[in-house]
Amino acid sequence: MLESVMLPDWMQERLVSDEAFADAYHETVPHRRALLKSTIARLHALLGERRVSNRSTASALETGMRSIVWELRLDTLVVTLPPGFSSPSRLLAAIVPAQLAGVREILVVCLRPDAEPDAPAAESAISPAVLAALELAGVETCLDLDMQEFRNLPAILEEAGQWGAFITLETGCTFIADFLTINADALEVHCWFDDPDTFSLDDLRWLFGDDAALYCWGNPPASLPDGVHRGPDDFDAFQEVDKFLALAPEERIKEISTSAHLACSKEALGLWLWPGLTPDAFFAARRIVIG
Repeated sequence: MLESVMLPDWMQERLVSDEAFADAYHETVPHRRALLKSTIARLHALLGERRVSNRSTASALETGMRSIVWELRLDTLVVTLPPGFSSPSRLLAAIVPAQLAGVREILVVCLRPDAEPDAPAAESAISPAVLAALELAGVETCLDLDMQEFRNLPAILEEAGQWGAFITLETGCTFIADFLTINADALEVHCWFDDPDTFSLDDLRWLFGDDAALYCWGNPPASLPDGVHRGPDDFDAFQEVDKFLALAPEERIKEISTSAHLACSKEALGLWLWPGLTPDAFFAARRIVIG
């Protein structure tokens, strides 16, 4: 629950219940829970140590003036998920950097389709993979709101004196604050299969979501699910394609890293990194000049 923000009664009724979190956790098979735990651990290792306080830096300028820069941490992060969002990997990549920055309040909002503004709380419509990821990451506040209800949230946070940012995972990742905007619209995952068993297509879909374009190159299974694209058995062509995320056997990773934002081996399956979204993104610099 939020400690610094008192939600109105009607919004508290939209909180996802502890029972729904528990059901989602137990519904997630053990090897997928292990994938999420490993992903969280890798994000911690890659993104660095937790920052626990604001800080200031003073410097003398050649003109005799002094410059003081304060780095101020955001109080609150709100992550909004569109209807049907189901990728635990992309969600964790937005949440863990804020946790490492020491952001005190993290709130996830699962938006409902506009066609159902008066429906009762529909926890069953929220992906169990999303709730399992939140449970494992220690994020306990999740709201089920329609867009009209969601529009009340900024005013509620402002009234509570919270300085925050909103991340929307509607299309790619857009980080909205007064100092940073990130857009990553190409949600493409390109996988190289040495043989049909190199990766589990079911796990790939579960980790990265149905709205991510999944391309299977090399020698994938003969039958691919709807929405999964088959690439040619041509490793040179695979190397040349610009990719947001590339997956390949460990011995091929170095060869493909130059054409991908992120290249991962099977051992790092589940990892996702939003460009520029690091713990430092949750600190805003404020400068004064004296003299």
